[in-house]
Amino acid sequence: MPNPKKALDEIGRVLKQDGILIAPTFTAAGSVFGRLKIRLMELSGFKVFHKWTPEDYLNFLNESGFTITKSEILGGSLTLTYAEAKKCQRRNDYD
Repeated sequence: MPNPKKALDEIGRVLKQDGILIAPTFTAAGSVFGRLKIRLMELSGFKVFHKWTPEDYLNFLNESGFTITKSEILGGSLTLTYAEAKKCQRRNDYD
């Protein structure tokens, strides 16, 4: 996804306050082997827009206004980070 911040902003706009965002993505950039696999994928024509580590990806979700309620890092040929999150509660002007 070329602009994940814009996508999360839109998801946050339409997600009900008690709704859950389920956001899995590949996060192979945390190791030399993972970065090599990403590079091979790019050479074969697969477009990679963001090269996240699992920690970077979860931080990105938090910084984009979501609270992680569950996450799991799944190994395999490419690391996948699975995340469930809710919109952060917005403070009103009286808090």
